[in-house]
Amino acid sequence: MQCRPARSNSGKKKKNFFLNAVALGGSSALHIPAFPSGGCLIDYVPQVCQLLTNKVQYVIQGYHKRREYIAAFLSHFGMGVVEYDAVGFTKLTLLLMWKDFCFLVHVDLPLYFPRDQPTLTFQSIYHFTSSGQLYSQVQKSYPYSPRWDGNEMAKRAK
Repeated sequence: MQCRPARSNSGKKKKNFFLNAVALGGSSALHIPAFPSGGCLIDYVPQVCQLLTNKVQYVIQGYHKRREYIAAFLSHFGMGVVEYDAVGFTKLTLLLMWKDFCFLVHVDLPLYFPRDQPTLTFQSIYHFTSSGQLYSQVQKSYPYSPRWDGNEMAKRAK
């Protein structure tokens, strides 16, 4: 997303945001209604504009929720943070220990977070599969509610 200042007719600065199709879930996710046969363009354009405005607001809210979620995890697991996406807030990797066993936890936040639950991937730092990859296990069954704030989600994931 790019933002650049622009001037309105009144001379005040306003911000223009440029979102690519991926930020909105891809062009197939927009579901723009077909132009009705016999319809009027003056009625159709405001409907499409409202649909796009709602979609952009939804993406912005998701971005803020992902940022809140990552911040909560940084607060709860600060010493174990290996890396995280500080731009889109879509990924977080933690190095944790349980009973003298160290492992990585990769947290992947979906585009439609918090509606869609994050994926937690536990990865051993000691064991390899027969193909030479680190052993890992994906976990989608854990306490989660899209209504919880980031702090509550981090506490429950612990």
